[in-house]
Amino acid sequence: MAEEQNESQSESGVAKASTLFDKTLEFFKKKFLLLAAVIAAITLTLTNLEGLIEKWQGFTVDTDEYVEIILDVSENMNQPLQEGISKWTAAVVTLSDVAEAYDRSNTKAAVRRFGGNCDGRRRVSERVVDFARSNSLRILEALEGIRPCGDADLIGGLSGAVSDFEEADRFSADGELENHIIVVTSGKHTSLSTQNIVVEDLKKRGIAPDFRFVGLKLDEGEMTSLASLVDSLGGDLIPADNLKDLKKAIDLRLPASELAQLFIKKRLAKRLYDNEKDKEAVALFKEVAQRGDDEAMLYLGYIHEDGNSSFYDPKQAAQFYQTAADSGNAAAMFNLAQMYFKGNGVEENADTGCALLAKAESAGHAKASEEHSSHQCPQFADK
Repeated sequence: MAEEQNESQSESGVAKASTLFDKTLEFFKKKFLLLAAVIAAITLTLTNLEGLIEKWQGFTVDTDEYVEIILDVSENMNQPLQEGISKWTAAVVTLSDVAEAYDRSNTKAAVRRFGGNCDGRRRVSERVVDFARSNSLRILEALEGIRPCGDADLIGGLSGAVSDFEEADRFSADGELENHIIVVTSGKHTSLSTQNIVVEDLKKRGIAPDFRFVGLKLDEGEMTSLASLVDSLGGDLIPADNLKDLKKAIDLRLPASELAQLFIKKRLAKRLYDNEKDKEAVALFKEVAQRGDDEAMLYLGYIHEDGNSSFYDPKQAAQFYQTAADSGNAAAMFNLAQMYFKGNGVEENADTGCALLAKAESAGHAKASEEHSSHQCPQFADK
């Protein structure tokens, strides 16, 4: 009997021990799984943090990008680009803004001039600002000290730029280095027939820059002449007929080829409009306007406001003007003001018309201040 009790107690003890072991094992399993989950979460967080740091660094710092702006300083730059502003003034304003963007992206920027003989000697080309980061103030100071005059020798400017990149040890025959040359020109050049010199220089020296030619309000002959050079160098020719287009054209964040196609379509649409081919013009203007171009919107307003056009629709015209005005287009503000004064396509409202005239004047429209007296606008009472 005593032996049976001992066996029973022994079995009971084994069972308790087994149960305790199972509970202990289960406890450590849970702790292990919790610890593994914590480790996994920490690892994922660190990985994401590393990715964010990489993205942040990639966004704010571009340590190996060089850009040289080759600027036409010939007397042709004194010609008007748009109402109230010369090609030269537009170039200075735009390049000053762009230089600040280069500072933020840590890009090394330089400026070279071509043309000009204000001091009695002809300059084929001259580098006025060396490659450096945070160069915006030096660029602005250099531009403020230049007065356009004389002839433009673009080939001399390009040859000088090739030497600048060679001096900076920017050989990039394989295209690995980001070298950019932006040419801002009035379109009238001497010695373009010697363009092969630049092409041969590039091949011989092993430098492969990305060329972007920006033509300021070029006529068809100037476009054709410059296009031949651009084709030889393998770059893009972007026509810029106003300040907004110029700012887009020299912004390296915007694809040059897309801008070139867009602005060339707009030039063609303007030519069709001038020849009273409204159907073809409207199709192209709408294509360009879909990309947010306020000048194309303005021209669509012109066409739909024209009583002699098959597209005549004052309400539609007012909508196009409104869209362009919302984008800061002074001419659209002025025209829309006239529609409000007359009640043409919109409900007549002199207050709205006066407000639009005030905005148009602030945006630089020359005729806005002349209109105020006939409409007795209070905004202009003190003028």
